[in-house]
Amino acid sequence: MRLSSLTLLLALALNAFALPAFAQGEAFIPRVLVVDRDRAVRESTVGQKLRDFVVAERQRIEDWNKEQLTALRDESKALNDQRSSLSQEDFRAKSLEVNAKANKIRAEVVDARAKLDRYARVQRAAILQSLNAVSLEVAAEQGVNMVIAKGAVIVMADDFDITDAAIERLNVSMPELADLSKAPDSE
Repeated sequence: MRLSSLTLLLALALNAFALPAFAQGEAFIPRVLVVDRDRAVRESTVGQKLRDFVVAERQRIEDWNKEQLTALRDESKALNDQRSSLSQEDFRAKSLEVNAKANKIRAEVVDARAKLDRYARVQRAAILQSLNAVSLEVAAEQGVNMVIAKGAVIVMADDFDITDAAIERLNVSMPELADLSKAPDSE
C-alpha cells in the first residue's frame, strides 16, 4: 500500500508541472516510463551482494546453531549417563543448567536472525531510494513527467521500460552495502 501511495504522490507531483499547459487549453499528454523495482534490486550489483551476504549469513547462523545444539545434546547425554551417580538435587540442578544453555542458544539465534532481517530491510530500502533517484535522472533526461513501478502497470510496450538503464546507474551510484555492524538494533 505504501508503494502505491508513493507512486501516486510522485505521479501527482510530476503532473503538477504540466498543469500550466493544461490550464492554457493545451492537451496534456503524459510522458511515462516504467521501472521494475524488484528486478532492479535483484539484478543490480549491490542487490546481488545483499542477497549473497544474507544467504551466507543465514547459513553461518544455522551452522553455529547446529554446532551448539550438537554440543548441548552431547552434554545432555553425558548428564543422563551420570544420572545414577548423582543425587536427585544435583541432577536437577545440572538439568536446569543444560536447559538454560538451550534457551540462551535459542535466544541468540532469534536475535541474530532478527538483526540480519533488519539489516536486509534497511539495505533494500537504501537500494530502492537510490533507484528512485536514478530513475528520476533518466526521466529528466528523456523529458518524461512520470515514472511508474512496473507492478502498477497492466500492459505496456517494452520501449517504456527503463529498468536496464536504472540498473546501470544504480551499479555506479551504489556499488556497496553498509557494514553489518552498522545495522540498527531496532527499527
